[in-house]
Amino acid sequence: MRERLARLEASNARLEADLETLKDDKSRLLRDVSERREREDWLKEQVDAARKQLDDQIKLLTDQTEKAKAEPPKGLLARIFGGRAA
Repeated sequence: MRERLARLEASNARLEADLETLKDDKSRLLRDVSERREREDWLKEQVDAARKQLDDQIKLLTDQTEKAKAEPPKGLLARIFGGRAA
């Protein structure tokens, strides 16, 4: 009877240790998930900022191209080519 009680107590101690380990693992996993979400959010912000910057640059270049097309050629090349600069 004492032997069985000792085995049960040892088994109970192992189960309690396993439970503590599982609690620690759960806490670590929750922390890892939180950190991963923070990194993903930061990366998304960086990508969004980069996209906006590229969109702004494309718009600026497009506007400059359209403006250059609308302006008549100037200077020596315009006179040489009769109003059409190469």
